[in-house]
Formats: sequence, C-alpha cells, structure tokens
Amino acid sequence: MKILTYLSNLGWKNQKEMVKIWESNWKEKGFDPIILTDSDADTHPYYQTLKRNMEFSHFRIMKKDLSAYGFSCWARWLAYANQDIKEQFYVSDYDVIN
Repeated sequence: MKILTYLSNLGWKNQKEMVKIWESNWKEKGFDPIILTDSDADTHPYYQTLKRNMEFSHFRIMKKDLSAYGFSCWARWLAYANQDIKEQFYVSDYDVIN
C-alpha cells in the first residue's frame, strides 16, 4: 500500500534527514512511501486560488502574513489530490514513524 508525505523545503534543521528516516521506516513495514514536494502542489489547477485566498484570509484574521509553513499545511492537500493513484493510499506527516 502507498503512503504519501509532503515535504516543503522550509529550511528546518534535519528536515531532509527526518524524511529519509520516515521513508526507510515505512518501507521496512511493507509500504510504498512516496514523498511529494512543492512542485506536486503548485501544478494543481487551484494552487494560485488557494494561495491568494489563504494569504488574504490569514492576514485579515491574524493581521500578519501567512508563513511558508502555514501555507504548506494547506498546499499539501493539493499535492495529494494531484496524484493519479487508483488504489487506496494513506497520507502521513514525515514525523510520524510506524
């Protein structure tokens, strides 16, 4: 079974190492891990609309700009939706170890 995660390069320390651990761990348990990135999200037809609306709404409510991390929490769903996977699959944050 496939399991997907979303990696947005946020410049966090050890982020890529954590993703490697995630991938290895899920593979050891018999899953087919797939790592999606920003390029999987930004090709979705609704990406620009989501970005514009989330930035506007966040600023209007919070009175500050939406962070890259904050937007990645929304954009990942477009990356998942953009996949042409015909079978059931799971999604997981890359800090969730099986």
